[in-house]
Amino acid sequence: MSPDPYVRGQALAFVLALIGVSILGSPIAGLSCTAVVAFAFWILQARYGGDLGAADIEAVPGHRRTLDAMVAGNVRLAVVVGSVGGMVMLFAKRPDLGIAPASTVILAVTAAVILLSSLIDWYIILPRMSGLLGIRPCRDPEENFPRRPETWREVTRWWYIHRIVAAVVLRFGLSFAISLALARYIAVPHGAAIVAGALMGGFASYVAAAWDAFWQAGHLTLIVGRTVQRREVNRVPRKIVVFGWKLQLPFFTEGVAGQIQPREYVYDVALEGVQLSRVESREGAEVPRHDNGRILYERNPAKLPVKDINASRPKPAQPFIGCRGRCSGINWYCIENPRCFKNK
Repeated sequence: MSPDPYVRGQALAFVLALIGVSILGSPIAGLSCTAVVAFAFWILQARYGGDLGAADIEAVPGHRRTLDAMVAGNVRLAVVVGSVGGMVMLFAKRPDLGIAPASTVILAVTAAVILLSSLIDWYIILPRMSGLLGIRPCRDPEENFPRRPETWREVTRWWYIHRIVAAVVLRFGLSFAISLALARYIAVPHGAAIVAGALMGGFASYVAAAWDAFWQAGHLTLIVGRTVQRREVNRVPRKIVVFGWKLQLPFFTEGVAGQIQPREYVYDVALEGVQLSRVESREGAEVPRHDNGRILYERNPAKLPVKDINASRPKPAQPFIGCRGRCSGINWYCIENPRCFKNK
């Protein structure tokens, strides 16, 4: 997750949603969303400062410190604009532009949830993933943090959960907001419900992915910082038996385990899939480097869809040793990488 442009863009979307809900919907709802984001932001910043203190970190690297200021500035600006806009429109006469007020409220709540998810990434997950707090996934996979999430298992679980919530709220929030906005323009009976159903049907794959990710969050198979050996997964048409006849369902597939893959390092988890990097090139005497001699940090890991994790039959492998006493570059998010918070 890169603060620039993602957090900046999400803060802008939140501001626009607050302006929309204050003008077209309910200023009270806009002020409530603003207050929730402001309070959560204050809590997360306090947690971040507490984590740095508990880890006895005296100085934050410049590339992280600059982005800390940018993230905080964007959120504070969004809160100020939302508060002022909400207070002004609370006592002003609002125009009727034919847009359902409820749709703007849903959009504001959706924008708030997406922004808060990114702030959890920035203040809770990435300080741990990058090694900013002193413990690194590629070097200390068995060490615990002084404050929760304390273990890499907990970090992985928290990462899954907040991203699941953000992804589901985004898809369903947009579906309901659009259907409510179009409801008064649809003459057919139950037109809004039809539109909502059609939109949510388009997001069916995300619903299935969210369920698979939720299951993984509760029954973790791949944990950040660990190494595993898995099998290649091939997608084949699902077969069913009907009255003794074997039928193939071309639009429904299942994963079939294939060849065993070399050892891989678990480096990122998301709703769409888990990212893994092969370790052999990072455990040798020489690590990959740029022409100018700088370490070449991993930026093109393999992606295993969450739905295929069980089919891949991952088994724990020996811990990664490439970062013992040095940096191997296997973790793009490593705080030693000056570009660790930029797009890969």
